[in-house]
Amino acid sequence: MANADEQWADESAAPLYDNYSRIGGRARARHSLSLDTQVRAVGSVDRAALAVEHAQILELLANRWLSVAEIAAHLRTTMNVIRVHLSDLLEERLVAISSSAGRRARPSKEDLQKVINHLRAM
Repeated sequence: MANADEQWADESAAPLYDNYSRIGGRARARHSLSLDTQVRAVGSVDRAALAVEHAQILELLANRWLSVAEIAAHLRTTMNVIRVHLSDLLEERLVAISSSAGRRARPSKEDLQKVINHLRAM
């Protein structure tokens, strides 16, 4: 039998528990958001009234579109945590999304030329 002072998990479990607790124990987002779904903050809200994570996301998304994956990378958290938070913000109508499904399947010639020019400049 384990000693009462002995912990059930080592320190490496802390980040997983921390992420789980930040999303209120929810395992799934209410909205389906892919890695490349673009998100942008819309409207205005008193950020002091929001959860810390929601305020951080809205600050990051002010005046720009970012993908779900980029948001997770900037905030150094898991995709699942970001998806849950973004679902909350979507329901509050504080973010807008744009999926890649509506975009052209192929980049324009101008965009490809820009990439080539940047690569040559390197």
